[in-house]
Amino acid sequence: MRPTFGGEFLLFLQENALEHSQSGSRRVLAVICGLWLLFGLALLCAGPILNSHEAIVAQIARQTLQDGEWIVPHYLELPFLLKPPLTPWLAAIAGWIGPADGVTGLPVSTATARLPSLLATLATVLLLYSLASSMHGRSIGLCTAFIYATSAGVMAFALNATSEALLATFCAWAYAEFWWSREAVGRRKTLHQVLFYVAFGLAMMAKAPMPLVVVALPLAAWWWTERSLTRLADGGLRAAPRAAKTLGRDILGQFRAGLTDLGLWWGLPIAFGFLLAWMWAVSREVPYIWELWDAEYLHRLEDREIWPATHGFWYYLPILVGLTAPWLLSMPEALAGPFLRRYSERRRPMLYAWYWVVVTTLVLSCMHFKQDYYLIPVLPGCALLLGPVLHKLFFEPSAPLSRTMVRAILGGVVFVLVATPIICWLTFGDEIASKKVSTLAVLGLGVPFGGGILLATVLFLRGRKPAAFYTVGIAGLAVFACVWLSPGSHARQLHEQLALVEGLRRAGVGEHAKVYWGSSVPDGRVTFYGNRWIHQLGDPYALRAEADTSEPMTLLLEMASKICTMLEGERVYFVFTRDRFGLLKWLARPKATVLFEVDRDPPGRDEDDWVVVTNASEPASPQTASSPASPPASRPATSSPASQLAP
Repeated sequence: MRPTFGGEFLLFLQENALEHSQSGSRRVLAVICGLWLLFGLALLCAGPILNSHEAIVAQIARQTLQDGEWIVPHYLELPFLLKPPLTPWLAAIAGWIGPADGVTGLPVSTATARLPSLLATLATVLLLYSLASSMHGRSIGLCTAFIYATSAGVMAFALNATSEALLATFCAWAYAEFWWSREAVGRRKTLHQVLFYVAFGLAMMAKAPMPLVVVALPLAAWWWTERSLTRLADGGLRAAPRAAKTLGRDILGQFRAGLTDLGLWWGLPIAFGFLLAWMWAVSREVPYIWELWDAEYLHRLEDREIWPATHGFWYYLPILVGLTAPWLLSMPEALAGPFLRRYSERRRPMLYAWYWVVVTTLVLSCMHFKQDYYLIPVLPGCALLLGPVLHKLFFEPSAPLSRTMVRAILGGVVFVLVATPIICWLTFGDEIASKKVSTLAVLGLGVPFGGGILLATVLFLRGRKPAAFYTVGIAGLAVFACVWLSPGSHARQLHEQLALVEGLRRAGVGEHAKVYWGSSVPDGRVTFYGNRWIHQLGDPYALRAEADTSEPMTLLLEMASKICTMLEGERVYFVFTRDRFGLLKWLARPKATVLFEVDRDPPGRDEDDWVVVTNASEPASPQTASSPASPPASRPATSSPASQLAP
């Protein structure tokens, strides 16, 4: 019987998986990367719209191309300086090369805004193959690359326009160059050291100061404690006194070696030069950037009133495991791997990746301000730990499975098949209630996952372990594709933003009217997709820079007073969330009237619904509602895309 195309593909991978020739491993890697890239490009053309964070990056990139202002990124009419500009720069370049948005006709589309992250993730896959191959051999390198390319967290942010995928790439490059610099001699060592500092500098330009946590601290810990921890791993608890003595001796010796052997005196200017040069250029136009960064990053660590604690200490542990799906069941063994005898021959490189994962996670856990996506730069280290573990399970010879083991595997499969639809229902319950996702679509997620796990189990029990390995990864990608495509068309997802744009049009609020966001940072999707420019009330980043000298309540009262003064003058419009408008009425009792409301998901009168208000007098006619103020020059006059996108 002739095998199917999928069967031929799995057979090809199985036959070449253990081939140790350079051309053989590269051929398999080329097939995997090529198919993965086609898969990613196909998903770029569909799926969810940009979220609020992505829309900021995309809108900055669009304005960069329109205005030609590359040094000081602008979001709407104000500077956006919370993060370095490398991510919107790359999105702008992709938008310049790629086609314009199909609806607005403006540069930078949803796909081109996300394209740099997809290409960066592909670069990380190739980096991990090279690094793991140099550590363990090409077969484990190939296994590591496939694990990373098919992990859920990796795929999610490979199709995300924010800086996480870029940060993961440059951090992985920095780790690879540091390792290679320790293994090389002479000019090659110096070259790898230079490239390490370049990679670290680019990581800082992607998302400073996160590389200090993700790269600098774990490498410093490895540099000072690697010998003592290795002795502890070799000898167990009995070697603890000896390991402690080694640590004491290494503190001063490694400090001296760091000054002489790591090239810190010439490397640190490279690592921080890109960022400092950009900040100096920005400070000539926006003088408060130094105060903003002080308030945003240094005071975030200590000021719990401005930055309240978001989650407990153990918040990142389940996230770390979940982001590595479908390989999450092997994560416990991977984290323990450097201390297990069966991996003693691979202890040093696994310990290197262990520091990357564990030290970073511990430092992030100690910070009171936590976000799940902070762990994305850790995922390459997870793949490095999982590579030897999964290679041993799927590719290396082992004793025949006992009946007890077979029964345990089958029991685990049954549990997964039963638990999957329940977990899907619990995870997507809110989306089902708000009709963002259909029940059939959610339950359908279990089909590719359950089918893939069942097929992988059958292949594993029949001795075709490499094919089972690739089946698990492909099943994970299939599930991700179902989740990614489940929101449906963009018009359906944009109904809130387009309802706001259409409501303003029907109320006679002209293109040049003074419309302001009255609730925190504007929803960039209204401008990016709806081509409706809505001004910010003030510069929130200038206010944040002044947070040390002003009480939060004082700033709130000043903003409320400013809004009331504007409502007593010429015709203006404000877009509030319902809870913010209620707070304004409680603080200042503004002379305002509600023009219309936008019911946001979930349906009903919710605190997140948009309320559009104007001066207390009756709204002016469409001919007089617009003020003579001109919109920013970067916004070309085009027809409203609301009618083009509306279903």
